[in-house]
Amino acid sequence: RDRSKAGPRVRIPSSPFFLTPHQSTSGSNCKTLGGIEPVVAQLIWQIFHTLSSEVHFCDCQKSKLYSSPKHQNRLLRVSFLSCRSCALTDEDRSYLSPCHKYIITISQILPTRRMSFILALICAFCAFIYLGLCGFFFVTQRSFIYFPCQKQNYTVDQIQVNTGQALVQLSASNLKSKRAILYFGGNAEDVSVSLPEYSRRIADVAIYMVHYRGYGHSTGNPSEKGLRHDALAIYRHLKKNHVDILVIGRSLGTSLAIDVAAEFEPKGLLLITPFDSVQAIAQRVVPFLPIRLLLRDSYLSIDFAPNVQCPTLILAASNDELIPKENTMRLIKKFPEEVATLQVIQETDHNSISNSTLYWSSVCHFINKSFGLL
Repeated sequence: RDRSKAGPRVRIPSSPFFLTPHQSTSGSNCKTLGGIEPVVAQLIWQIFHTLSSEVHFCDCQKSKLYSSPKHQNRLLRVSFLSCRSCALTDEDRSYLSPCHKYIITISQILPTRRMSFILALICAFCAFIYLGLCGFFFVTQRSFIYFPCQKQNYTVDQIQVNTGQALVQLSASNLKSKRAILYFGGNAEDVSVSLPEYSRRIADVAIYMVHYRGYGHSTGNPSEKGLRHDALAIYRHLKKNHVDILVIGRSLGTSLAIDVAAEFEPKGLLLITPFDSVQAIAQRVVPFLPIRLLLRDSYLSIDFAPNVQCPTLILAASNDELIPKENTMRLIKKFPEEVATLQVIQETDHNSISNSTLYWSSVCHFINKSFGLL
């Protein structure tokens, strides 16, 4: 084609951008920016001049990056593509020689330094959120473990035991019996309400149900260290008046009951919906948090189970929604061989297990057997 018809060649001002020879698909060479036809050259230089950018020339076969050390704050990509898919008008296309049948597509990419800064901000924000969650859990964790409730049943007998750190209230019945049951309830259980049913079904045995620190009229605030101290102190106190003591624990109370049984070897140990540790349960709920580092009350029942030597009955709910079967089985494996027996109460969950007739028949049979009343 006669180049005079294409108009005068555009003079490109001196710039830091020097383009090395670029091979087009037709085999012709475009040795400098000025070798491109006027409309294309004008457009490319306007891009250079306006954005002071690095430029990337490529075709369907090759890609090269042409950069300037003075202009590294942006990255501009200019791609030459086959004009068969372009949207150029006939007038624009007439300025392109057959060897330069390409269109220009531009995509601006975030600069390297700016990208690093944005990534740093994102990481800092995520770290702030994560540390905030850790801090929130650390400060409020005990509100997820303990649910103190006030005593609702004032018709049952009450005694107080001074453990040296707190005045702990116990709901009690049949206090004159030489045999006794020491009961540690769940984290939201009002044991004054539970006592009448146990007293009705279990005759001729004194029953003591503990109101944890902060529960009922007991003083202090609940914590694992405090509750374990109180549990051992209460057992020592009851041992002064009762020859034989059987320990029962339910849910959270199972960890305290196991601790007492490991320390004193009572007549028997009855565990209702026990777990291996609160730490393991919490880790399943929030696996993205470092629970081992944050948790103050771990209740590691598995650490005390190997020291239990008395007969132990474990009652588990078949549909327990709070304590998975794996956690219960992990605890059972920690007991010495032939010490613990597992019984699963079918069609019950964590809270409804005590509504089952099989539950009560199993409880009564184990208590009578442990005290030699059968």
